[in-house]
Amino acid sequence: VWIDHDDLIPSDALPTFSSHAIEACLHKIPGLSNFFIYSNDDILLTKPLSPETFFYYNGIAKVRMEPYGNVNGEVCNGDPDYLNAARNSTKLLENKFGKTPTQLHTHSPQSMRVDILLQIEKEFHVDFDKTIHNKFRSLEDISVTSYLYQHYAILQGNALPDESKTEMIIERHNYRKKFKNILELLSKKQYTDLPISVCINDGADSHLNEAWNLAVIEFLEAAFPERSSYEN
Repeated sequence: VWIDHDDLIPSDALPTFSSHAIEACLHKIPGLSNFFIYSNDDILLTKPLSPETFFYYNGIAKVRMEPYGNVNGEVCNGDPDYLNAARNSTKLLENKFGKTPTQLHTHSPQSMRVDILLQIEKEFHVDFDKTIHNKFRSLEDISVTSYLYQHYAILQGNALPDESKTEMIIERHNYRKKFKNILELLSKKQYTDLPISVCINDGADSHLNEAWNLAVIEFLEAAFPERSSYEN
């Protein structure tokens, strides 16, 4: 189901070209289940999964944070937008809980709850409103879906860190080796050893590298040979 920005973003904030603004409104999608999974378009599932991969039976969300913490310091013009938005979110968490988180969520499907997002929005409505009305990413933004939600939920006892393996592959990695390893596990159906998901992350002008482009296409065609019903 395609959802228009008009359906969830205030009219005076449109048009928007900021993913931070869009993500701050995801929980307003009409008819969205209270328990939902948010995933970006460069993230692919690698094996059969169940609801228990993402939530405990009692509704506690499983969140997969990066093993290292790189969210620190002050907002700095010229630093990545996602990092500055996480820094702003850290200040909100420090003021409320007296805790200073540092870990971003991995590039993998995110286990989210509408009721918690509504609570966070009510708590920090000024920062939500400011982020939603910034038509482009700004130094004032907060990072709702990849940082603020996870740590807020953990600190309130509504989420727990989960160490299930996920994978992100980028051009500067040994991407051929990573692609090969996943394909070998898929061919043998060794699902236990496979990551939950793989993120093929384009950036830093990687599209200019023809070897990378071809390797990505070859991997996708080998890993997902069956055409989806949504593909032409």
